[in-house]
Amino acid sequence: MAQKKLPLEGVKVVEMGTVVAAPTTARVLCAYGAEVIKVETLDGDVMRLAGTHEFTPYEDDLNPLFTIHNSNKKFLSLNFKTPEGKKILMDLLKDADVFITNVREKSLLRNGLDYETLKAWNPGLIYAHFLGYGDKGPVASNPGFDISAFWLRSGPIADWQTQDSFPFLPTYAFGDMATSSSFLAGILMALYAKKETGLGTKVNTSLFASGIWCNAIGVVQTQFDRKDLNPDPLISTASSPRKSWARAAAWARPTTAAGSACTATNMLRTRRSWPSSTALRRSSTTPAAPPSRPCRRPVSSWMSSSAATRSFGPGPPWSGGTTSAPIMSPAR
Repeated sequence: MAQKKLPLEGVKVVEMGTVVAAPTTARVLCAYGAEVIKVETLDGDVMRLAGTHEFTPYEDDLNPLFTIHNSNKKFLSLNFKTPEGKKILMDLLKDADVFITNVREKSLLRNGLDYETLKAWNPGLIYAHFLGYGDKGPVASNPGFDISAFWLRSGPIADWQTQDSFPFLPTYAFGDMATSSSFLAGILMALYAKKETGLGTKVNTSLFASGIWCNAIGVVQTQFDRKDLNPDPLISTASSPRKSWARAAAWARPTTAAGSACTATNMLRTRRSWPSSTALRRSSTTPAAPPSRPCRRPVSSWMSSSAATRSFGPGPPWSGGTTSAPIMSPAR
């Protein structure tokens, strides 16, 4: 039986990306048959060391976080700021179909790797540029990170929290992963157009643009009479048992309260022991207090810098006792 041909076989991609979004886009192209050559600096992509702060292995032969975004690629380390390194990179780009990078515009211009220069070098090249805030506007040249450009600037950090609550911390690179899908779609459309015309084009997107797109309904709602998008995201007007159960579960999520520890048994109750949906439903005229939530604490407690560590309650059996983590004091 003949081996099945992948749809992107024969497509050559040169990636000069770091961390998550741009490399993930290239990784998906690779999964569907494209040849992806990842060009790194002499020190390597910083994502190779992400395990140091995400508490996962980061050895050369066991680096799961780096592997998620870079599996099956070919790797090349060079200094493209030297004549020798620049020649190697330009030779790779001469017959490439796609160039993916998240290097900022000024650096690309300075090193002769901007769109106009590479377009003249290879008219069929699809130039895919990933940015934090887009290529126009007052913050176009700013570096962009998942937590700032995707989450904070587009609103969800504020919209998805109750009043006087403390900010939640999304999973590392959640916004990068979502944005990489939009970036991938643009590149695939450009490849389709190239098949028809033989010409390349420029494709770009940003974390900020993706954050606004993902939060688009909320953004539109607040342009009219509604000024508080989600005054309490844990309570809705839904009355179905399934949604009431989801709301009840949300109330009891295990976080730490000042003066009391949160135990694992909070999440081991039977369904019947959760508060009823009636207790959770709020009146439109007189907001009722939520059911007892011993694991919630006010912002003032969260911001306290009186202790070097804060307890998170009994740890798992193998931890030997209470789980704790260092905290950072706010700048004074």
